[in-house]
Amino acid sequence: MNHRTLNPGIFRALATLFALTLIVGCANLERNAYIAIGTSSVGVEAARAAFIDYANTGRVRQQDFDKVKAEYEKYQAAMATAQQMIAAYKANPVPDQTALNNALRPASEAGQALIALIQSLLDAPANAKLKPKL
Repeated sequence: MNHRTLNPGIFRALATLFALTLIVGCANLERNAYIAIGTSSVGVEAARAAFIDYANTGRVRQQDFDKVKAEYEKYQAAMATAQQMIAAYKANPVPDQTALNNALRPASEAGQALIALIQSLLDAPANAKLKPKL
């Protein structure tokens, strides 16, 4: 199953939302960073829940489960880094917007990669149930 045929609009929408939150400006950068993280998190958790439900039906091979687990751990590490950068941004008297942007981008990309992987492993009915949640 090719994830690109499932719903490429999801990835464009997430990337656009992420970019827009960063464009709004420095005054709201911290707030926008939390929004970007929250948006990514909601999509990832919906995909993860769908995958767990699907896995509980016994239709997931162990190697696929391990792939999702590894991608989820990468996503969690990227999100932790992004959250640390937001805290550092707040604490710094001269905030480094570039460093914050550079930390948020991998978190968003890791979330998109995890969602794409999960979608590639789900069957059509499971993907249809997931789509409205993304």
